[in-house]
Amino acid sequence: MNFEYLNQMVKYIEENLTRNIEYKKLAKIVGVSEYNLQRIFVFLTNMSLAEYIRKRRLSKAFEELKTTDIKIIDLAVKYKYDSAISFTRVFKNMFGITPSECKASNKEYKQYPIIKFNNNNDICKELNYEIKNIGEIKIYCVETSATTHEDLLYNIRKLYADIEENDLYKKFNKYGMYGIFVRNKNGYLYYVGSKEKYDNTKEFIIPEGRYVIFSSNSRNQKDIVKTEKMIYTQWLQSTNYDIDDEFNFELYTRDNCYLYMLIKDKQNWFQLSLSFFFLFNYNKNKVMNKIKKICDELMKYGIKTQSIPMVEVWHFGEKTSHLNLEEYLNTKGIRLENIVLGKVLGEKSLEESR
Repeated sequence: MNFEYLNQMVKYIEENLTRNIEYKKLAKIVGVSEYNLQRIFVFLTNMSLAEYIRKRRLSKAFEELKTTDIKIIDLAVKYKYDSAISFTRVFKNMFGITPSECKASNKEYKQYPIIKFNNNNDICKELNYEIKNIGEIKIYCVETSATTHEDLLYNIRKLYADIEENDLYKKFNKYGMYGIFVRNKNGYLYYVGSKEKYDNTKEFIIPEGRYVIFSSNSRNQKDIVKTEKMIYTQWLQSTNYDIDDEFNFELYTRDNCYLYMLIKDKQNWFQLSLSFFFLFNYNKNKVMNKIKKICDELMKYGIKTQSIPMVEVWHFGEKTSHLNLEEYLNTKGIRLENIVLGKVLGEKSLEESR
């Protein structure tokens, strides 16, 4: 895991605590998808990204209450709360006192410090996995949903408590229990069930596809989380495979849990046009040759550039930019500066290529 990018993200958060923070921007800084960023953050810190941002905002608010005359309502608005009431509630949950009590009190300061990522994390010496093509699997299940990942985790715990109470948990486990995660434009869904049909369950089809399969060698939740942590923080950064962050599932057997990640089809990754903007008078052949060299470099990262249908060249008389290429590669976890010829589209290089 590249901790430099994570620390850049933390710096960005700290500089924007009084503004709206978009996860899309944070994911771009780290070079992963929004979902994978949230998973990685949880595994490395044992808290959600939303919780970290909330704690940092409240820590700054605590400090301002102690050192300035700012009104509580103004402080609430400053740190992105809808009202003084909601601000007071979360403030008391974190510090045990209300903002008013904090302002009047002479008690010591409290703060949740800025996170600093480093290499002092668990090192995975070996992680075994399989790659298999799997056909459709029909599951009968119950479900829960949420608009945020943090709320989904809470709802999942509640769902399991409910099925343990009505004996569905025991029935599902009899034939192998499936836990299925789905993300779509409306939020998150989670299904739990088995191949056997029971009352009050609904049908769900696990799609066919090519899956990478990991074994946690245990059904213990700590071991499963540890395996997931290694997948997202280490394995994913060490392979040319890319997994679908909108669907995955787990299969629980008698004494094991298998984690199934759907592999994305690389042929579908690059259905795009790469647009480069540069100065009006240019040597087209030299520029196109440089673009070809960049594509050759991408091949070293396992990118099949022949699946790129076309390269569009625009000449609007504007300054040169590789923004489109950089944004796209960031979503795939590839940093443009890591590509040797990635900077040839800079203005200076194009001047030289005329």
